[in-house]
Amino acid sequence: MLDLKFACSLDRALSELQIQEAHWNHILASVLIDSEVRRSLPHALANFGIGTLVAAALPGAVLFACARNRTRSPMAAALMRRSYGKLVHVDCCGIAADSSLDPMMIQVLHEIGVEVISHEPKTFEQLDDGSFDMVVSLTPGAQHRAAQMLRGRSVQIEYWPTYDPTDAEGPREQVLEGYRQLREHLDRRIRERFGEPPD
Repeated sequence: MLDLKFACSLDRALSELQIQEAHWNHILASVLIDSEVRRSLPHALANFGIGTLVAAALPGAVLFACARNRTRSPMAAALMRRSYGKLVHVDCCGIAADSSLDPMMIQVLHEIGVEVISHEPKTFEQLDDGSFDMVVSLTPGAQHRAAQMLRGRSVQIEYWPTYDPTDAEGPREQVLEGYRQLREHLDRRIRERFGEPPD
């Protein structure tokens, strides 16, 4: 009899925990919290045994950087915006700025319903807002420039080595396939780093 009472009590406790978890999930999904709170929240929740509610800490603002802000960084920024744009400010730049975006990059993003044609390539110096919580460098040169410019500032800098699809040669469709592989690589890397995006 005692075992049955214990089992019933345990079952009720587990049910209450599930209700609490659903409640917290609803709050986290519906409330836009600032970057400082968002970074500390997973650690605070972990202290209460509910750290699994947050897959990864989302920074408040992310900058992607590459060589000319023509292909890789605009693609990464567009993919990041698609998944986390309501929660994170996203921008991109290059060491130099090309005159226009890569048309093949635009095409492979369009294939998955992501538009990027309004973006104008720019350099680090041309950023409207230099306040970022994280800078993701996609080329060695961009990593070096980011480290130079942000020295002494409280900014997380990460280097994600990313190949340049513009180096590919061959028929157009073969080259496009390289761009698609880059698209999938960046999308996968973003999700691995920041967790599955909210519904």
